Amino acid sequence: MYRLIILSEFILLFFSSCITDKDCTGDSYALAVGVDSSFNDRRKRSKERMNPYELYLFIQRGFEQDTIDIFINDKFYIQRICSTDPSMELCTGEIILDSLEDVSSVSFRMNCGPKVSVNLDRSLGNIITLDYREDTLKATLMKYPNIYE
Repeated sequence: MYRLIILSEFILLFFSSCITDKDCTGDSYALAVGVDSSFNDRRKRSKERMNPYELYLFIQRGFEQDTIDIFINDKFYIQRICSTDPSMELCTGEIILDSLEDVSSVSFRMNCGPKVSVNLDRSLGNIITLDYREDTLKATLMKYPNIYE
C-alpha cells in the first residue's frame, strides 16, 4: 500500500516538474529587462487609481497564440495563452497579484523558452509589462502605467 502511494506521489511530482522544469526547451529569443520611470500628468492620474500594494502585470505586444508561463519568486504561478490585439497592443486582460509584500521577483517564459526575470523594487514601481519584438522578450518594471487610446 505504501509503495503505491509513494509511486503515485512520485509520478505526480514528475509530471508537475515537467510543466515547470527549468530545463524546458522551446523557442529561442534574446532577453531584456528595463525600468521606465517617466511620467506625464495622464500617466500620474492613472497611477492614482491603482493600489500601491498590488502588482500589475500587462502582457502587451508581439504575441500570437504564445504560451506565457509566469513565475513568482521562481515558483510557477500561472500560464496564459496570449495573442495581442494589433489595434490595442495588449493581450486580453491583465494579471493582478493581491499582495506585493512577499514577491521579490517575477519571471516570464514564452513557449518554453528561456526566462526573463525582474527583481522587484517597490520604489521603482509595481507594474510590469511584457513585450516581444524583434526576437526579444522584454520585461519592464514601471512606476506609471502606459496610456492606451
